[in-house]
Amino acid sequence: MGKKCLRAGKVLVFLVLVLWTLSQLNQIFIRKSLDKPWDMSNKIGGFYNSQEDYDLYFLGTSHSYCSFSPLEIYRQTGLKSYVLASQQQPLDVTYYYMKDAVKKHKPQAIVLDVFSCLLQEDARDPGIVHSYSDDMPMSLNKLEMVYRVVPKDMKAQVVFPLIKYHDRWPDLEERDYQVKYRDYHDPYRGYVALEGQSQKFKTDLEGGLRGKIATKVSPKNKETLLRIGNYCAKRGIDLVLVKTPTFEDQSYAKALDDLEKFMQVEGMDYINYNLEKEAMGLSAQDYYDGYHMNRQGVKKFTKVLVGDLEKFVDLKKDQAQDPHWVRDLALLEKDKG
Repeated sequence: MGKKCLRAGKVLVFLVLVLWTLSQLNQIFIRKSLDKPWDMSNKIGGFYNSQEDYDLYFLGTSHSYCSFSPLEIYRQTGLKSYVLASQQQPLDVTYYYMKDAVKKHKPQAIVLDVFSCLLQEDARDPGIVHSYSDDMPMSLNKLEMVYRVVPKDMKAQVVFPLIKYHDRWPDLEERDYQVKYRDYHDPYRGYVALEGQSQKFKTDLEGGLRGKIATKVSPKNKETLLRIGNYCAKRGIDLVLVKTPTFEDQSYAKALDDLEKFMQVEGMDYINYNLEKEAMGLSAQDYYDGYHMNRQGVKKFTKVLVGDLEKFVDLKKDQAQDPHWVRDLALLEKDKG
């Protein structure tokens, strides 16, 4: 009996060492996004490393992380928030991001940009899959996401990114060895601050979303949206659905109309900010490209947004200023990309 226990103990220690070694190699070889403004490893990993409590979460795709500025919202309201989003994030992935966020700290409200509801399903794009999975720490919630969402032939590389990135050996840099997951931190709380206007602005006006937008919202996305709504309702969290302003909005107008009819029938709180662009004073100069505002545009948008947030959250304009948020707000004002 003693020998069997000893043998089992040795096997257990060996397995632990193997898993530890794999986790270290994963961290070294995984592709890290650390260069501003697209430092998504800092933005996603930084959320999981944060010890703060948040009043608001903003979820969705790049339409969220380029539109919602938690520091600007804090300046105007005293509310603390975080943007937990990734590029072209599928709506069913957002459900699992939401679960992680609420488990960390239950907010007063969750604001979800609905652009992901309109996208054609592109679940097999490796860039999209790894953008939402690489910096999400391992947990039962992530494993469930992998099981239910990630394509079958990509599940292993999402659980063990080393499978995907093993050939990065010639491209490894010093920071690949030095940066640890615990080092990820984002003073902007998930916001991507874009400057000026890119060349992509003109190409977007010529059909930048061609082939990416469905003509109608899929039954799967409608079901997932209801699932998100039910999850929030059971926990006393207000779910606010929005469409953030984009300069070009005709390419997805039909799909958005289909979604809006569905949300109206379901009685979901929804605001289409494309209808308020003129009132906000938004012009072409306020957009980085056809679908994302620059910092100048976000400031205009935030002034209107905070007025609507008053309907769903308790503003804290009289609260004592948090020195960490004040410091990071000054950093945002100073940093110009």
